[in-house]
This record gives sequence, C-alpha cells and structure tokens, in this order.
Amino acid sequence: MARGNHQPAQDEHVRSAVARGELLPLPKILALAQARVAGEMLEVELERDDGRLVYEIKMLASVNGRVREIKLDARTGALIEIEDD
Repeated sequence: MARGNHQPAQDEHVRSAVARGELLPLPKILALAQARVAGEMLEVELERDDGRLVYEIKMLASVNGRVREIKLDARTGALIEIEDD
C-alpha cells in the first residue's frame, strides 16, 4: 500500500490489524525508520514478503542525500534490511 494511494477496503483491513495488535501503527514504524536513517520520508508501502507483512520505507538521508529503503517487520518493527535505492 503506497502512501497516498487510497484503497478504502485495504485501508480498513490495515486499521483493523493495527487495532488487533497484529501490525504496528504507522507513526511507530516511521519513528523506528527515523532512528535507523535520519531524513525525510518519501514513501511507505506495506507488502507481503516471504509470508510476512513488511513495511518498506523510502527515506532521503539527511547525511548524504541518498535514497535509502528500510524494511521493517510490520508486526514487531524489527529491522530486516537497509539498502540504497
């Protein structure tokens, strides 16, 4: 789910999963991403990767101006990967 891409049924499904504690809320995920790569958030997607839900956050790093992609487990917030995009 890309931010700004409004799909009401999918949005409601995500909100329900957050309410049940199955997914971390977006503000928490963004704070975790900022702690890993300081900068401006460009895009957020929620995707299924190897059977688990993953938040993919693209950040414009304030240190070097590079676009970095941070992958976090959507349930726990655990870091999966950081890569240059």
